[in-house]
Amino acid sequence: MNNMKKNKEKEEERKRLAKALKQNILKRKKQQQSRQSRPLSKFVCGEEFLGESAAEYPNIFEEALTTKLPSET
Repeated sequence: MNNMKKNKEKEEERKRLAKALKQNILKRKKQQQSRQSRPLSKFVCGEEFLGESAAEYPNIFEEALTTKLPSET
């Protein structure tokens, strides 16, 4: 009798774990699909955005190379 109870508990635990695994797999698939269908990332990385940002902001690396530090004077 005791052995049957343990077997039943193990079977219930297996079913619970299988259900949790299935839910995790479905959740990951949904996340992957939503990431692939995001239009924002395509727009941000587009040429228009990069062109605007290059025109608006000065080149900080060029600025850093030409700026003299107080110890150099």
